Amino acid sequence: MKNDMDIFMKNDMDIFMKNELYTISLHEFLQIEKDRFFLLYAPLSTLSMIVSHEDIAQLRSFLTHPVQDESLNGIVSALLDRTPSEEALSKRISGIDGFVNMSLLMNNVCNFNCSYCYSAQGRSNAQLDEKKLLAAINFFIDKKRTNVPQLSLTFLGGGEPMLSWKLIEKGVEHAKQRAEKEDFILLLKIVSNGSILTENAIKFICDNDIEFVVSFDILEDIQNLQRKKYELVSKNLLHLSDSGVLLSVNAVITPHNVHRQVEMVEKMKQSFPKIDYLSFEPLMNLNEWSAELIDNDFYNDFIAQFMQSHQLAESYNINISCSVLRNVDCVVERYCAGEFAICADGSITICPCVSSPEMNNYKEYIYGKINTDGKVEINNEKLTSLLKEDVHSYTRCKHCFAKWNCGGGCISTNRMETAKQKQWKCDFIRNFTKIILWNRTKEQYEMDYQKNIMEILTEQSMQDQA
Repeated sequence: MKNDMDIFMKNDMDIFMKNELYTISLHEFLQIEKDRFFLLYAPLSTLSMIVSHEDIAQLRSFLTHPVQDESLNGIVSALLDRTPSEEALSKRISGIDGFVNMSLLMNNVCNFNCSYCYSAQGRSNAQLDEKKLLAAINFFIDKKRTNVPQLSLTFLGGGEPMLSWKLIEKGVEHAKQRAEKEDFILLLKIVSNGSILTENAIKFICDNDIEFVVSFDILEDIQNLQRKKYELVSKNLLHLSDSGVLLSVNAVITPHNVHRQVEMVEKMKQSFPKIDYLSFEPLMNLNEWSAELIDNDFYNDFIAQFMQSHQLAESYNINISCSVLRNVDCVVERYCAGEFAICADGSITICPCVSSPEMNNYKEYIYGKINTDGKVEINNEKLTSLLKEDVHSYTRCKHCFAKWNCGGGCISTNRMETAKQKQWKCDFIRNFTKIILWNRTKEQYEMDYQKNIMEILTEQSMQDQA
């Protein structure tokens, strides 16, 4: 019997995968008979449903030899409907006219020395030249380049952007004037370690509706261990939130705090009650320090603890997310769309995580520059080549159900990781995605049927046996 089931599942996998349909046994989530019920996931139609062994047999037969069956016709049509994914994939960037966000890496200088920093090797005294900054803004905010109605600018650092505050002020003022002239809606964001703020800066941020994202590890002992300056940053966070700044916190989860995510949510609620958006990102960009600490157990622990912290955050009306969770709601062929990112030396990179000549793969990711005359030069052939790297480029993605949410992973980390590290991340993304899909599907079924999931499955079993 076991061999027959194995053959059935293999054949089922073959025909289902040809149609981008995937089955996950509910035995992974519930104490039920293995391979009795499944979560059927159709990523390109963004549908998931619960099906029985008998349902799969019927679907497989129908997919192999379509017949006139009104009930199956409707189900299969919905599962194979590519409209949701076609719309999403049609927005994929294929050239310089597709970029709607520009990342401005203001400098390669930092006043922190974070243990897990991926860009530490790129430190220098480099700061983006004002002439190049304004030239980049003029090029980006231009109806001749793109006709989309809304653009965004994000001020980052290959270090700390607030160390270049005067330059940020000039960039914001010029960008707003340019956007008004060219008739664009403009969104502005600064990502900072939160340690450098003045009253004038806070007023400017408020007056210009700039979203302010602070990288902050929330718990005092963890912040001081991994980043430093807890008291200063926490004081600034309170001042920012009291001033009405649109504020969020991005915390990096490492082995030192992976089991303390619930405590982190509690701390935010108690100490920073006006901040209602958090991002808990598991350590993904590995350096010499972090590579020694990260393993498969870390990612499994992150999932378990994140789910608990997410549930608690919801009860406090706090939105908590992470990149993998956000990607469950996307259909993508690339993990990131690709970047129009201006480095501190005036070069243009596809990946803002690789922004200094001192970093590995820097030359590989550069597809343009702003020359000394303030002219933007784009190597369109190289840009096209970089944008072509996607989920279809990796053999490991071919049969993975999560590939349309993951997009093959970050192209930068893909080049630096060992085979074992890649495997850990792939397992993590698959496991996380499975749990989110199951929780959402289960919740929807229980809402629709007004019964718990075990009652629903028991009734379905009785119907199948009748």
